[in-house]
Amino acid sequence: MRIILNSKNDEKLLSTLKAVAEPSRLKILKILNDGEFSVRELADKTGLTSSNISAQIKKLEDVNLIDVKYVAGNHGTKKISRIRVEEIRVRFGEE
Repeated sequence: MRIILNSKNDEKLLSTLKAVAEPSRLKILKILNDGEFSVRELADKTGLTSSNISAQIKKLEDVNLIDVKYVAGNHGTKKISRIRVEEIRVRFGEE
């Protein structure tokens, strides 16, 4: 999926760009480009804590860059994330 942002909706443009501009979230997006991962798996791959990963995932989910689903795990429910977009384009003029 591709997201095309334009300068007509500054709030959405800014919130999406801020989400991508943060190094931890960018790292998570790059990892998710390879498939679906749980919070624990993302924490292991990034070196971040699970609580930090959960907070970053929430911000990415809020701007529709990732999808989250819950599945039964060995010790409760696991939160699984996957990327929703392959490309983000920004348009500053009319087209």
